Amino acid sequence: MEIQIAKLPRIRIQKKRFNKLPESCGVYIFWAKNEAIYIGKALNLKSRLLSYLTVNLSPKTKSMVHEAQNVSFIKVNSELESLLLEAYLVRKNQPKYNAALKDDKHPLYIRITKEDYPRVITARKIDQQDNLAFYGPFPNSRNVYSVLKMLRRIFPFSDHKLGKRGCLYNHIGLCNPCPSEIERITNRQLQIMERKKYLHNIRMIKMVLSRKIKSVATKLGKEMDSYSKNEKFEEAEEVYERIKKLEYITQPTLPIKYFVENPNLYEDLRAEELNALRKLLASHIQLPTSIHRIECFDVAHLSGTSPAASMVTFINGEADKNLYRHFKIRQEKSRDDVSSIGEVAK
Repeated sequence: MEIQIAKLPRIRIQKKRFNKLPESCGVYIFWAKNEAIYIGKALNLKSRLLSYLTVNLSPKTKSMVHEAQNVSFIKVNSELESLLLEAYLVRKNQPKYNAALKDDKHPLYIRITKEDYPRVITARKIDQQDNLAFYGPFPNSRNVYSVLKMLRRIFPFSDHKLGKRGCLYNHIGLCNPCPSEIERITNRQLQIMERKKYLHNIRMIKMVLSRKIKSVATKLGKEMDSYSKNEKFEEAEEVYERIKKLEYITQPTLPIKYFVENPNLYEDLRAEELNALRKLLASHIQLPTSIHRIECFDVAHLSGTSPAASMVTFINGEADKNLYRHFKIRQEKSRDDVSSIGEVAK
């Protein structure tokens, strides 16, 4: 979606105005008449903009604040969204002070190469040849590597050329499936399937970097439902884990001020989560008047042998590690998960 920053409301650069700003993640724009002269991001818009009114500013920053007349801001839900939106707006508007205040001679970009197995790498200059996409510029390298680190844990990707063996990141799940390993697969059908998985990850990364995070979450939800309907529960669980990780890195952050004003805020949030859980469960099963303890069981076996089970216990929504239990399954039907859980739950 196109963002017309010229249409954003503007406020005067005054302490009393900044004190009324939200304490949430966002992007801010300094204006000199009708020119955007600097665009930045903040985990806390109020605190960040108030910091520009202090006396301990660098000469270039002091010059920028002195020249600016107004400020606009855009609230977002997470640090990741603020990083991506800042890079997008800087690239589109080219504010003069973003070039003057950057920490490197050249800004850093995220580049997705145009290859059979696209790589996700960084670059110092825009090169339109042999690329699927370019994202940035990012104000400093730390921001770029922070974005890539978050994404790689959800959608593993390769940053190396094809080799004779799988890379180190493949062994820790950050380049999975690894293009080098895919090329070594002799079964053609399996090789095609693994390549599709890799290209799927690249498409998801492109969508996230294009700030289409809601669309990514929707697509993943549909994938999970499809796997579940086809009783491919392991694949469904894998997608579910991706959804949870994506939700985690894009969840809103609570300002510290809220915890200071309400020392019981953590407990209040837990109570809200328990009430939401109760409403969810009540639509499926009959519940007692209150939920104090929840026991979660899982069973496993090695091709029908050595069956075992584990139990994790939650007390008032908190996992109690002292109540963790491990069980040996003694029944003959070791492949029957339902019967195994029945034995453990007795």
